[in-house]
Parts: sequence; C-alpha cells; structure tokens
Amino acid sequence: MKHLKIEPGPVVGKAYNMLLDAKLDDKIKTKKEAYSLLDEWAKKKNLK
Repeated sequence: MKHLKIEPGPVVGKAYNMLLDAKLDDKIKTKKEAYSLLDEWAKKKNLK
C-alpha cells in the first residue's frame, strides 16, 4: 500500500476492510478522511 509504504500481503487486506467498513458506516466521505483514518489505524498497529 503506497500511502503506508507496506508490501502486498494480509495487512493490506486488513487495512482495506477497515476502510471499507468505515465507508459503509458513513464514517468517511473524503479521501482526506480516509487517509487520516488509515494513519490512525496504522499507528495503533505499529505500522507507522
């Protein structure tokens, strides 16, 4: 995943699913919100 600078693998799938759930739950509406949520998620997972 380019934004987090990680290689393809299970972590990318988990990040994708987290973003998809957030989108379906109307928690994110813009690309900026998605990147912000992704950054928070990555920090919690010690990826960033």
